[in-house]
Amino acid sequence: MRAKATDLYERMTNYNTIIFTFLWCDLAQEVARVHKNIQRRDLQISDVDRSIALLCLHLKEEYPLDFEIPDIFPWVNGRTTHIMQQF
Repeated sequence: MRAKATDLYERMTNYNTIIFTFLWCDLAQEVARVHKNIQRRDLQISDVDRSIALLCLHLKEEYPLDFEIPDIFPWVNGRTTHIMQQF
């Protein structure tokens, strides 16, 4: 049991696991915001298309493929900046 606990602790405190968790939270918040916006009944297909295109543009700007980790997580509010500064 102790070995399992140690293994779990090591996996959960792994740098890549922590970074993935923040990236996932950040992305999930932005997708939730866009999802809420495109559920409005007064939208037309072109409005939905524009929302999705803007989401893609923002993701490309905030998470460029040539960087390992972004400097900030723009959509996660509160604790992220402090935690990332600790890294």
